Amino acid sequence: MNEIKEKHLVKRLQKREEAALFECIDEYTPLLKTIIYKRLYFLPEDKEEVLNDVFLKIWENIDSYHPKKGTFRQWICAIANYEAIDRLRKVYEKEMSLPLDEDILSKDKTPEDELLSEELYTQLLELLNVLSPEDRDIFLELFFKGRSYEEVSEKFGIKISNLYNKVSRSRKVLRKVYKEGLK
Repeated sequence: MNEIKEKHLVKRLQKREEAALFECIDEYTPLLKTIIYKRLYFLPEDKEEVLNDVFLKIWENIDSYHPKKGTFRQWICAIANYEAIDRLRKVYEKEMSLPLDEDILSKDKTPEDELLSEELYTQLLELLNVLSPEDRDIFLELFFKGRSYEEVSEKFGIKISNLYNKVSRSRKVLRKVYKEGLK
């Protein structure tokens, strides 16, 4: 979408035109899916919900968009990125707090929900266990705890360029193992 059309779309969204929201959805869904699906690679059941949440955030917060800070496209990409990271954090915190050694069922959850949560947690740990302990810890710090590359670089005493390389290699390993597991 060119800059003029984008500005017009933003104005229409700010006027709360529903047609503008549908146009935004049509135009930006592929881009936002790419961002969200990349972050939520291991959580396929959450991808569509997060995408819907992103469009809701755009609709509810359009007045906080400021063209001087960046393009509309950049703004919505940031929203998608943060929403996906928030979902990862929620899942991580929920799964890390599960008492795996005890047979305790929550009143709010059905036995099936508990089983699925434990299964997801187990699968995630198995997948991450293919990494070295340091690489696994780096991955968890960056993508589940939401730490910045600078923070993780400092914590582990690794140059930031080396950290990017380690993360890239870890992602490749995880993708390969995940794909092999799907076969």
